[in-house]
Amino acid sequence: MTATYFFILLTAIAALAAGERIGIHRLVRSPGGREWVRRRRLLHPNTLSLLRIPMGVATVALWHAGWPTAAMLWYALWMISDLTDGTIARHCGLGTETGKWLDPLSDKCLYLPMLVYFAWGPQPVLPMPWVLALAATDVLGQFSRFFTRSKAANGFGKAKTALITGVVALAALRGLCPEARLPDGFLYALTVAATGLAFLSLFGKVAGDRVWAGFLLGVKLVGGGSALWLAGRGWPAAAVAAALAGHVFEVFGERAVHPTGSLGTAGEMAALALGVGGVLWAGGGAAGPWLAGIYAVAMGVRLLLARPVGVGLAPCIAAWVTGTAALAFDGHPTAAAAVAAVAVALSCSSLRFAALGKSRWPRLPASVKATALVVLVTAAALRVSWPDGRGGVPTGLDLAALATAVATAIHLRRAAAAGDSAPETPSGAA
Repeated sequence: MTATYFFILLTAIAALAAGERIGIHRLVRSPGGREWVRRRRLLHPNTLSLLRIPMGVATVALWHAGWPTAAMLWYALWMISDLTDGTIARHCGLGTETGKWLDPLSDKCLYLPMLVYFAWGPQPVLPMPWVLALAATDVLGQFSRFFTRSKAANGFGKAKTALITGVVALAALRGLCPEARLPDGFLYALTVAATGLAFLSLFGKVAGDRVWAGFLLGVKLVGGGSALWLAGRGWPAAAVAAALAGHVFEVFGERAVHPTGSLGTAGEMAALALGVGGVLWAGGGAAGPWLAGIYAVAMGVRLLLARPVGVGLAPCIAAWVTGTAALAFDGHPTAAAAVAAVAVALSCSSLRFAALGKSRWPRLPASVKATALVVLVTAAALRVSWPDGRGGVPTGLDLAALATAVATAIHLRRAAAAGDSAPETPSGAA
């Protein structure tokens, strides 16, 4: 099978998914359509979930028998059915307590056999240790539903399932078309990321708010030290990702985060200064130490000013702008320094910026936020795994990340100007 044929197959699957979305939404939009669905037991969400349970093994059987096209179409059909049962449950009033744990169970039964086969089959393309870790975490997460109040999948779980769909598609591409141009570490990085999302999904269900807050602080502190080490080893993209990981988890976790106190705030600021400062030092040439020092001093000034949430650009957003600027303008320290200077000046200023949690973000649909997390993780995995060297994909991703960071800062400024600002609670790194 050629890569062209494979992408034609993916286009057909995308068209099938689009047709399902249009058709099911038209069906449940009218009272008559919803009543028609309710009378069909085969279309009950729990029935669809039960039917999906053996289909992962069936897909593996088709693939192993030498029918990869049929296997991919079969897998796609039943993965699309996961969208169908959710829409029916919401619009037709057919959601049940059983469905909250049965639906994620059927998803796992669909994709885990494929992951194991692509890691342990005749042509392994996925890292078996990480696939086993993912499977074990998923099993624990499924059992956790029997002793936690939250049965339904959280945002991390939804993003994990969507990401795994992409992993299966890329593993199929690598297995069928070895000549397909993918970075060697891309599938490895995506599998690790999916395992991380599975852990966050599990931990987010079982941990209390204070435990979750302590976990986030620990990730931020470890991420800052790891970023400094990664930057020193010549992996600036991985360093930026590590420095911001805890803040990304906080935004997408959408949990009540208890204040960690002045010591915790100082630790967060120090971690950002170490991580992003290390990237500036490593990529700034002769001016690198000066850039890193100035950035660290600016973070210290922000901490001493004790700006409340909503006053000054949040340090994590400033770090996002600065880190991505250092990547995008690699080899051009003057441009990176100019962007960093603006970012830290805004962070130390008295201008009002809405906190991300007080902007439009919480009001976005869960599916949009899950998609955003998948795009972010995929872009980070691609950037980290891409071979060294400038130009092409790395530069495009770096510029896109910088543009997104700047757009976020502008949005938060406009949200504050419109009166959608955060409460006046002291925090240095909110």
